[in-house]
Amino acid sequence: MSPSVVYLVTVTAILILSGKVCGQTFTVNEGQRQRTFVGSVAQSKELQDSIKRLNLDSSLLSYTIFIKGNPHAGNFTIEESTGHLYTKDALDREILCSREENPCSLQLDISAHNAEGFLQILNVQVIVNDMNDNRPIFPVSPVQLQIPESEPLNSTFPFRGALDKDSIGPNSEISYEMISPGSPFDMRIITLPDRTQDVGLVVAGKLDREKVSSYQIQILARDQGVPPRTGTVFVEVTITDVNDNYPEFTEEVYTVTIREDLPVETPVLQVLARDLDAGDNGNVTYRFSTPTQAFAIDVKTGRVSVGESVDFEQQQVYRLMIEASDGGTVPKTKRTLLIVNVSDVNDNAPEMSFNFLPGGDQAVISEHSNLSTFVAYLSVTDKDKGRNAEVQCNIEGDRYSLETQKPNEYIIKLRTVLDRELQNEDYVGVICVDSGNPVMTSSSGFKLIVQDINDHNPVLPQTEYAVTIEEGTEIGTVLLNVSATDKDEGENGRIGYHLEGENAGMFAVSDIGEITVNLKPDRELQDTAVVTLVAKDHGNPPNSATSVITVTITDINDEKPRFNRTEYMFNISENLVDDTVVGQVTAIDSDLGMGGEVQYHLSSNYDSQFFSVSKDSGIITAVQPLDRESRSIHELVVIAEDKGTPTQSSLVSLFVKVLDVNDNTPHITFPAYDNYSVSIPSTLDVNSEILTITAEDKDDGDNANLSYAILEQERTPEYISINRTSGRITVTKKFTSGVSLTFKLSLAVRDHGSPQRETWRNFSIFVSVVNDTAVLSESKSGQYNLVIVISVVAMTAVLSAVILATICIIRRRDNKQVEGDNVRPDLYDKPANKRHDNKNANVGEIVRGEKILESPYSGQNNYSRSKYDDAPLQSSSPKHMPPYNVQQTNDDQALEQQHLQYIRDFFPNDSGLDKSVSSFTDSNRNNTTNWQSHPKLASSMKQPKQSADSPRRSSQRQGNSSKRQSRPNRVQWALSPDRHSSAWAADCPDFHNQDMSEAGMFGRKSDDSTSDLSGDTGTSDSGRGGSDDDVHRGYCLQIDHEGVHGHYV
Repeated sequence: MSPSVVYLVTVTAILILSGKVCGQTFTVNEGQRQRTFVGSVAQSKELQDSIKRLNLDSSLLSYTIFIKGNPHAGNFTIEESTGHLYTKDALDREILCSREENPCSLQLDISAHNAEGFLQILNVQVIVNDMNDNRPIFPVSPVQLQIPESEPLNSTFPFRGALDKDSIGPNSEISYEMISPGSPFDMRIITLPDRTQDVGLVVAGKLDREKVSSYQIQILARDQGVPPRTGTVFVEVTITDVNDNYPEFTEEVYTVTIREDLPVETPVLQVLARDLDAGDNGNVTYRFSTPTQAFAIDVKTGRVSVGESVDFEQQQVYRLMIEASDGGTVPKTKRTLLIVNVSDVNDNAPEMSFNFLPGGDQAVISEHSNLSTFVAYLSVTDKDKGRNAEVQCNIEGDRYSLETQKPNEYIIKLRTVLDRELQNEDYVGVICVDSGNPVMTSSSGFKLIVQDINDHNPVLPQTEYAVTIEEGTEIGTVLLNVSATDKDEGENGRIGYHLEGENAGMFAVSDIGEITVNLKPDRELQDTAVVTLVAKDHGNPPNSATSVITVTITDINDEKPRFNRTEYMFNISENLVDDTVVGQVTAIDSDLGMGGEVQYHLSSNYDSQFFSVSKDSGIITAVQPLDRESRSIHELVVIAEDKGTPTQSSLVSLFVKVLDVNDNTPHITFPAYDNYSVSIPSTLDVNSEILTITAEDKDDGDNANLSYAILEQERTPEYISINRTSGRITVTKKFTSGVSLTFKLSLAVRDHGSPQRETWRNFSIFVSVVNDTAVLSESKSGQYNLVIVISVVAMTAVLSAVILATICIIRRRDNKQVEGDNVRPDLYDKPANKRHDNKNANVGEIVRGEKILESPYSGQNNYSRSKYDDAPLQSSSPKHMPPYNVQQTNDDQALEQQHLQYIRDFFPNDSGLDKSVSSFTDSNRNNTTNWQSHPKLASSMKQPKQSADSPRRSSQRQGNSSKRQSRPNRVQWALSPDRHSSAWAADCPDFHNQDMSEAGMFGRKSDDSTSDLSGDTGTSDSGRGGSDDDVHRGYCLQIDHEGVHGHYV
């Protein structure tokens, strides 16, 4: 076991046996890092006994180190909840205790207490173990000695040894070693009465100043700690001549006792030393080996006096080394010990230290605390000893009590209930008296702060407030200022404000009670807002007060009228009468009064001319019938505005969809009015397409859904059929080879509307016995495209004759189209300014006005070109005929005169014209029921069908003209039921019932007076009543509401 451990155990045992250890004792090594664990106060046996005896909950205890009267309290900290004691910083035993104090014991007073009033003072001692943290230090370095050369062997020259600040024990026990190889000196250690040591330099050899005048010797000092620490000093020796006698003190140890109350400079004693030498060598002077402030010594006389006030309570014993030196060249010195004992006198009054929970410097107690509540802990000390230190204490007044815990330890408790609002602080005074003579008395006390508890509610000036603001008030506008009061102080009296209720978000309140607008109020959403203002203090628990604030929001015209839809869509049928209601728009304005009254009008645009809106009701009406085909959707903008100030308005889009009614008749676009025949070869196969009818209807939906049919046909079903949906006409039966056929069709196109509408057109199909394909005339561009397909079958004369016969047949059939079955004269309204010469027409063409129509089969065969192929195309009218507008009238004669006057103006030099026209119109004036002049009229009168034979063959079978003229004549002057069109033919009364070549031609040459009409063809160059030069030299005219149209025949 190490010496330090043995020493510590021994000291601890001594303390225990002497009764100086009470309560708990902990040990800790000096120099440990901060917050080194010292021990647990909670494990105190005294405390554990109290816990068991009082049945306390140890987890609810709190621990506090008392500061007052505990000078070492600042070196430690304690965990309040656990009682664990820690060092606050590294401890230094040499600072905390003197070298002689062993062990170094630090006393602490620690309270253990709980909220129910339990309190126990625990006396804790902490022993700070010395660690070898200091090395030996020589007080003078270097040491300078003068040794005469005559000094005999074994002469000793002492100097102060090293000092170690560690406590008495191995850490401060020093051993020495001299390092001086070859020097004439040895070393001897001298222990002094004060337990310090001198180092003596011993002469071990003869000195000869003349050989060596000086030496430098190193002395090593080493303590006994673990590990050991060392210090060194150099001794500088100078060899001189001899002073051979030392001063000698009369006493080896001087002892004296003095009172602690001696004044400064009071003599204590006088030391005396004699030197047998003479002169300066015998002259002795005195000094303290270690300087001290407590005492002073006279250098010449050796008288010791009080240097400053001594205090028994500070130090009871002083050990002073005094040196006496002679005046020789090499002084000789002797030392002695002076022990000064200080005796106690009753010069100290009791000292009081107050400690408060939870360890602060100020006493604080909550108002309304229970009686016997702990207020303070009082510890009393008296620096005097014995009876001088026996103390009795009493408390002033009757509001508090003083209970003795141990000698000189008291607890101050509360005896009355405190009210901070009546008295927020108090003074607690204590008087203590010792038992000395004379009696010393002290009076002390402390200020007790009465801590506030939250025992008062905030108070608002009013319980209800009523405020009026306008809607739209800006955010941040101050609504109200409210200030609450609270008698409590601190956090208990600091009041905060907040708003509650479903309308709380509309407003804000500041910390000082200023209520402002947080959301712009909108009367249309809410005209009254009720919020609750809560004033709450910051106590624990908090107290509060409330006030109801009713905010009335007044109206301004800030709302625009709002339509009940984002846009409107109404439907209305076309062609309805004026002022038909289309629908109604509705806008609502949430404002009050004039600001909430709404009126309507339409924004001006193109569609607004067709509609109007009721200013008050918003009813939309159509001011005129609507035509879907002209405009199917009308877009309007309706403006709704209120009557407030300023006026607010809003817009909405309104769409009116015009629903279709079946008010349009289908229109056949192909074949056109001037394209009413086609020639096809007899060699076509079954299912071959002849042509496809196309039509259009301006209506919509089923009203524009078309179907196709053949109404009238002669021998058609056997060979030809039409697709009802597509209008495609195809061959259904193979044609007989070598047989020429003619099919006259009435083509009908119907829509699916209700009522159903239809249109029809006459159309002829010629089947040629040759392999050539006729030309289907189709024109939509207003120009005639001449395509001549002539097939040369053979080079012989027989084949030539066949070709000529074919040409005659085609031309005869072309001329039949003058019958004008459902022909629209308006397609002939672009006559050229040159007369048309028939010889310019190509074989296979049907010449009508300006247009040359082609068969869909043109180009399929190689036709032989006629001799007219290279002739330039001439116009079909004598000259350009300007548009002719018929003046509306119910007078048939007046209408007739308009037509006749137009013809006379057009042919001013033709005298025969007027006569022919007049006689023709006179004979037909009353013929106003010619049903074939109008397709629908003809259909409604259900006239007998004509034979499929050509008009010429029909006239031959009848044998006379009277029978011919008994059939309806569509080119005679006739007034149609709608009084807008009429037809007329000059000098060809039977024009539409004969071949073109057989009709009487107005303007025919005089040398060709005999025609096929009389059956005389002998004079004709061709055998047909005329030569190629004069055939088709006449022309026929047609007059309708669009003008006069002519063509060559």
